[in-house]
Amino acid sequence: MKNKMFTLPNIISLSRLPLAILIIIWANSFWKFIFLFFALLLDILDGYIAKKTNQTTKLGALLDPLMDKIFCLIIFIFFFIKLNLPSYFIFLFFLRDLIFIPLPFFRKLRKIKLQTRFFGKKVTGAQFITLFLMMLGNIYWIKIGMYVIFFFSLVAIIDYSIQVSKTIKKL
Repeated sequence: MKNKMFTLPNIISLSRLPLAILIIIWANSFWKFIFLFFALLLDILDGYIAKKTNQTTKLGALLDPLMDKIFCLIIFIFFFIKLNLPSYFIFLFFLRDLIFIPLPFFRKLRKIKLQTRFFGKKVTGAQFITLFLMMLGNIYWIKIGMYVIFFFSLVAIIDYSIQVSKTIKKL
């Protein structure tokens, strides 16, 4: 894994942030769906290009999931406020992130490299689908999306916990 900063995949990852702003600006228009689609496309494209062109970097490995989280956070907060959603939706939407973001700050866990896992990707996918549902504004479907995120978050937490436990035993 290289340490280059300005690779095409990294630039593509960063380009998702302006799309989040455009979604907010065009929140009352069909364009918000187009911008969300492009953000999803870019999320897939950055990893694909990195692997196909041998441009995987340490920065890219951090940047891609970070941009996912920032993008989701911006869009979620905007529509959460706009739709006046129940406050417990914050917990449901960000449970996995609330558990795993602090982990590197624990001394023993600093040595553990948490790689993206299958159920972690399912959480992110469910988050993007739920953002789409939030853009539609139907509280019934938003609630279902939140519970799907919650389910996958619980499974991802268990999966990551098993991975961390096995890694700690090896240290």
